[in-house]
Amino acid sequence: MSCSNKQFTWYLHVALVTLCLLILNGECKIEESLYRQVQMLDGSTRNLLSDGKVIALTSVDKSGNLQECAVLKDNSTIPKQLFKEVVASNGRSNAQFQMVNLDVRKLGRKCRKYIRDLKRKAENEYSKEERNFLRRLTTDEPLPGTKWCSRQARPRYLRELGEKSNLDKCCQEFHLSQDIIPPFTFHHHYLNTLPWPIASCETNGKLKRCLLEEGSQEAKSFAEALFFLIQMPCYELKEEEICHEYEQWFNTCKTKVKQQVAVERSLD
Repeated sequence: MSCSNKQFTWYLHVALVTLCLLILNGECKIEESLYRQVQMLDGSTRNLLSDGKVIALTSVDKSGNLQECAVLKDNSTIPKQLFKEVVASNGRSNAQFQMVNLDVRKLGRKCRKYIRDLKRKAENEYSKEERNFLRRLTTDEPLPGTKWCSRQARPRYLRELGEKSNLDKCCQEFHLSQDIIPPFTFHHHYLNTLPWPIASCETNGKLKRCLLEEGSQEAKSFAEALFFLIQMPCYELKEEEICHEYEQWFNTCKTKVKQQVAVERSLD
């Protein structure tokens, strides 16, 4: 099968998953699951799988250790945004797409069981990898005394600061930044497949400096978790030529325009 035929087949698969979620509310059977994988610079892989009803997200280091896993249900946004990414990337994205025979719901159950079993273990039984896994999970909840210091998106209605206002102010400024790309959103020709927001590297740098300058042990510990353990990604805008108009039968690009494209990287 030629590359163009493979790409067309992929478009149909993604369109099917999108139709299943948006029109049929997930009440349809898809024989294969949608699989998206990105190879990171440190050798780890970031994976997204969907059967049209359940979304499973995993991150695995280069040694095969699980770094993150999450399960989402009834989310019609993700396949829709994936379709945008596939169509718009035109081969520029480093994401690999496949359709695979995999029980995504079973994978989701394994993820939840892994987290439950890990939390039940005695602290002295944790391996280094397990300890790091749990440390990552703690950043999903606001730090005690704060309302904004979490890697997860904050509620839109939230305005006030927590008791530790100096620390919380750093995190508030980050979450209210205008350059935030929300979870599962396609913007600047980039799809954020993380279940938390991603910001520009400039905004990440401001958060890191603010936390370290605040000086408390909680602030330093939070900065260490975000920028050294998790290595929270950020993006830089780069100008690239993007196809604006195709020939009649969409086989070649007719007109290209220069646009800002978000390129993901980690903060130095």
